[in-house]
Amino acid sequence: MDEASKRTLDGILAKRPEELNELEISILRARRSYLKESQKRDFAVHLKQEETQKEQKTLSQMNKAELLAEAEAKGVKVPEGATNEEIRSLLQ
Repeated sequence: MDEASKRTLDGILAKRPEELNELEISILRARRSYLKESQKRDFAVHLKQEETQKEQKTLSQMNKAELLAEAEAKGVKVPEGATNEEIRSLLQ
């Protein structure tokens, strides 16, 4: 990582997680591989939020057959005739 990027990341890591703005959160996520385990724990709220958003986006792109397969894989019982949105809600 270049020196300017390192200074930027160090400035972000000096803040409390609730103080970060969207740009800083994006930088933190992009530079996650440079974080120590303790830093990953400290900023987990932002790092895990990204994982949740990815999962929701994936569910929103699935068709009914894929949603039903996902529900079966997770052991989620889906009522007969459930809509895609209802299945997505059960999976979240």
